[in-house]
Amino acid sequence: KVDFDIDADQNGLKINNFSAFTETGALLAQGTVSSAGEFKLKGSVTDFPIAPVLDFMGQQGSGLAAVQFDVSGTEDAVDFTGVTQLKQVNIAGLEIEEAHGGLSMQDNIVVLKNYKVTMAQGESVLNGSINLQGEEPVFDLDVETAGVRAEPFVKVVAPEVKLTGNVNNIMFVKGTLTMPDISGKFLLTDGSAEGYLIDKIETDYSYQANNLVISDCDIVALSTEAKLNGRMDAEKNLDFKVDIRDIDLSALPINDDTVDLDGYANAHGTLTGTLSKPFFHGDVSSKSIMINGEELTDIQCKLDSDGGIKNHLLGSFKQAPKGVLSAELDYNHEQKLLQGNIVAIYGNVRSILKMAKADYNVDGLAQGEIAINPHGSGSGIFVDVWVDDISINDLKYEEMKFKGHLQDKVWYFDDVKLMETKDVTDKGIVAVGGKVDLANGKLELEAGAVDANPALVTAF
Repeated sequence: KVDFDIDADQNGLKINNFSAFTETGALLAQGTVSSAGEFKLKGSVTDFPIAPVLDFMGQQGSGLAAVQFDVSGTEDAVDFTGVTQLKQVNIAGLEIEEAHGGLSMQDNIVVLKNYKVTMAQGESVLNGSINLQGEEPVFDLDVETAGVRAEPFVKVVAPEVKLTGNVNNIMFVKGTLTMPDISGKFLLTDGSAEGYLIDKIETDYSYQANNLVISDCDIVALSTEAKLNGRMDAEKNLDFKVDIRDIDLSALPINDDTVDLDGYANAHGTLTGTLSKPFFHGDVSSKSIMINGEELTDIQCKLDSDGGIKNHLLGSFKQAPKGVLSAELDYNHEQKLLQGNIVAIYGNVRSILKMAKADYNVDGLAQGEIAINPHGSGSGIFVDVWVDDISINDLKYEEMKFKGHLQDKVWYFDDVKLMETKDVTDKGIVAVGGKVDLANGKLELEAGAVDANPALVTAF
């Protein structure tokens, strides 16, 4: 519906009243239009749809606008000043409850002054200009955001990333929608990333030519602090340097009913791959970690990890009282499959067994090799070691050759020999073969002995 009251003469039009109504809003205006095409109008708009304006700017969305305005000039050169309010706005998936502030336009350059945008939580304040003189808008805006939630923005920008929290952000936006030049400072607090609690993420950033550059990024999660510097390109390929301190091993996803990992570690290296599948290559170190309650010290490792299928560890550890161990391990987190080799020099047998959740009254210092699932999933643990000063249920022997394997909770004794302690006259030797079913408590052993202590039967 349109109503108007207009006087016309050779000089132009005098608009005493012009009213236009839609289903939701209205336009009211008064002013003059000269015969030369110059106009001067003032009026108001209430609850008018903004979809046509967004379409003109190449964007899709919806919402309602209210404006108190003064507009003058010609068709090719419009001057506009006013106070605007937007409500129920949806632009590119972002929901805006309300926005208001001063707005003016001269020579097709829109200027915003203290334009406040309120979302479901938090608000942003915009200052700057939008140049509409060319084929597409050119932005020169400062945007200061406080207390908004991260989720709506992440859903639009990087929907594959799981990030929550409260966001404060200072952003400088220049360029066009197709070639933006963005920089700023970002702060996220009390959130989570990929399911892990985050106390803080604070960083400087820039986005130019479809490249995101992160500088001096500081991430704090409980005891852990990470420093990050690098870039992500348009295909979301990563190229970052990472330095992480005090990683809480007890919080890692490898902890389950078979492995209880505790302690803190440091890591530094590179983060490559893609945003959806990052890959870490670098060094991991720790003064002390606990595996099922047993301590390893002076850990120095090389790690290649995608956090899923590929996790390759090459490292060395120490173990009380004088053990040195080296390991090359691969872990497939998706299949829960651990493979690799461990070489021990004076390894503490009781402690190693406890790490495997096998708590037996066996002591000694082992030298040799342990192979874990060498033939694939379920193939078991293969052990080939010499053990010095061995004690089984307090029965002492000088040394033991042990070659066997553990599969499905059954120990198979392939080649086992025990030699009695050196301070016994007529030292005995025992050879053992067979198997021990740990799950059902059954023995199937064959033994041969020469001058052996008969208490050995009780020991086994």
